[in-house]
Amino acid sequence: MIFCCDVLKIDMTTFTSYPDLMDLLDDSNIVMILSTIVIILLTTILYVLARGKTERSSVLFVGISGAGKTQLFAQLVSGQTKETVTSLKENEAMYNTSADSSGKTKQLTMVDIPGSSSIRSQIFDNFKSKVRGLLFVVDSGNAQRNIKDVAVFIYQLLTDEIVNKFQPKILIACNKQDLLQAKSKRVIQGLLENELNTVRKTQSARLSHEDDDTSDATASGSTVFLGRKNESFQFQHLNKFDVKFCECSGEVGEENGPIEIDEVKQWIDSL
Repeated sequence: MIFCCDVLKIDMTTFTSYPDLMDLLDDSNIVMILSTIVIILLTTILYVLARGKTERSSVLFVGISGAGKTQLFAQLVSGQTKETVTSLKENEAMYNTSADSSGKTKQLTMVDIPGSSSIRSQIFDNFKSKVRGLLFVVDSGNAQRNIKDVAVFIYQLLTDEIVNKFQPKILIACNKQDLLQAKSKRVIQGLLENELNTVRKTQSARLSHEDDDTSDATASGSTVFLGRKNESFQFQHLNKFDVKFCECSGEVGEENGPIEIDEVKQWIDSL
């Protein structure tokens, strides 16, 4: 018993002889530790943001076949007009923006996505995770005739979950303004808003019928709702995409009008 008590006495004395942990952490130590933690957190956040911005450096040219995407692409990257045929693969080139007020430029990757409905979605999927800007090209001369196909494609892009995650800026370029029958950007915007309202109703009704079948609903694609519920669709409802319209001519057309792509360049510079 004496031996046990002596051991216990030694152990307790040893234990109580350790200083309290808080006694070691005076005010200066606490401030230093907290400052170090804050610096590490801020550095990590800035690194992640900078990395994401650097990786998403692509401007994707999209639109249905015949809109003039490739001609516009060629004018921007080389300043030349080229003969084009229906493409089965993307065109890709580096592009340096104009210098900003501080003299700095940005290097972006320009990607011309084929307009054929059979391949465009698959090729777009390969690039959408790096998208910084979406440049949707519309043939202003045939806008009214093609408005349904154009609206369906725009709907697919704007309800894509990856596109909604990264929220690229969007320019709808009303091309071929040199043609006498070309519609203005205001007219095309109105036509698209009306048609997208119809497409949205159709797609929403289809999805609601598939709600009872989980596998079919999942396979049908995105569940993103375009615009505001219970309101007619308007592009101004898509604040996260900062959708803009412009008029342009990417080539010398039948009426020998001048090439006008300054607004497109300015938009790219702003990305």
